[in-house]
Amino acid sequence: ADREKITDIVNYHYDSFDDYAKLTPWQAHNKNIVPEIDIADWSSLKKIRYWPVTYFLPSLKRASHVPYCIKASSQALIIAIALKRYRIANGGCPEKLDQLVQNGLIKKVPIDPFSNKPLVYKKTDDGLILYSISFDLEDNGGVLGTNSKGKKRLWADEGDAVFWPVQK
Repeated sequence: ADREKITDIVNYHYDSFDDYAKLTPWQAHNKNIVPEIDIADWSSLKKIRYWPVTYFLPSLKRASHVPYCIKASSQALIIAIALKRYRIANGGCPEKLDQLVQNGLIKKVPIDPFSNKPLVYKKTDDGLILYSISFDLEDNGGVLGTNSKGKKRLWADEGDAVFWPVQK
């Protein structure tokens, strides 16, 4: 009976994650869909016996975000190249990303899958900043996130994914 119950749990989570993965992170947030895996209350014996389930199920949410990280990163690369071309042609940075479209450098301003808005672009005294709001779905003002060890990380659980300036 326990094996059948575990199979039902895995199938349920698989189906719910399949639906979840079809949404951008922002869409899932707006629909208040948060896939939760309730394996914390399992006994130690059950966790050991079904270790693949306890190991892989929690990572499904993070794994479903990977395509959106790649999309945001590739969009940021396109914008960075367009910004460089704009600076060469005009001697400075544009006030807004719309100017890149107006100058024919990009077809449209790309949308951040984590905010459903354009990637954040701001002119600063030192140049510019370009970032995605990342996994926490909050604009942290372009502050790069850190991992659990305090090391700066592009796609951290908290903080923004800052593409420019490049972090060292």
